[in-house]
Formats: sequence, C-alpha cells, structure tokens
Amino acid sequence: MSVPRVERKSAVGVIDGKIYVLGGRTFLDGRFHEVEVFDVKSETWELAGLENVRKSSRRGAWVEGKVYMVEYKKTSVYNPRGGEGKRLVQMVSHRLSEGGRKDRLKDMAHRVCVVEDVLFAFFNRTGLMWFDTKLYVWRRLVGRDGKELCGCHGGIRGKACGFVYDG
Repeated sequence: MSVPRVERKSAVGVIDGKIYVLGGRTFLDGRFHEVEVFDVKSETWELAGLENVRKSSRRGAWVEGKVYMVEYKKTSVYNPRGGEGKRLVQMVSHRLSEGGRKDRLKDMAHRVCVVEDVLFAFFNRTGLMWFDTKLYVWRRLVGRDGKELCGCHGGIRGKACGFVYDG
C-alpha cells in the first residue's frame, strides 16, 4: 500500500477480484481519504480515488459488489463501479418501524458480517439487525414465530451469525 493505515480502522471489501481499502488514516485537506485497490492478478496497488469517509470505518463488509461502512447514526456505501462523484453514498441510518415509516437508528454497531449476500450488524441497544440494500434501512430480525428478536445477545464472527433469544 502506498498509504499506511492505523489501528485496523479501515473498511475493506473484495470486489471483482480486487481488494478495496477505505479510510484508516488522517483526512487529506481536512476531509478526504484515499481509496486504494489491490489487483490480485498483477499484485499491484493503485489509487482508486478520494472519498469523504470517516477515518474509523472498521465496521465494514462487502455485499453485492459494494463496500458498506456501518457507523454511529450513519451507514455509507462505496460502489467502485459508480460514476465519478457518485461512488460513495452516505445516508443517515434508519430502521423500518411499524407502519412502514423510517425511524432514525441512533445506535452503535459492534460487529458486522455478511451471510448469503445479506448484511447483518449487532447493535449496542437494538440488537441483531439486517440491512435492506434496496431501501437503505435497517430491519429487525424476526423469529419463525414472527416475533422480533429484540432481546438478542451475541456476536457475529466470520460468515455465521450467533445469538441467543431472551424471549
């Protein structure tokens, strides 16, 4: 890499056989980070561009060819195939509540992972949720009985989600 990253505070995604690294160092000009990409075939690093991402995006994963960064009150998505100036979408994190309306999600994710192209996160107060990539909202998990798994505890490691339901 041409830009050193600190304290594992960068988001990483593997897309089309290339490794993308976002964030993880002090902002350039007060607000931008370099996005670097490693081409596995040529074994070379190159600068993919500058993006306005937080420097501590360690809660990230890739889904459907995009890198998702889950932060407090905000979820960002980086699309390397996006047009100039439209690669990074930063949105205020919402959750879909009863009645189909969006409520702000004011919570911190501790772990994220992807299982069968679904992004999951374990939040401090909200528990285990999944991200709807079409509507850009977080949704609560429900059990087979249709009840919300709001009292779940646990963590997410690798490609398997583990939790205990307190209901």
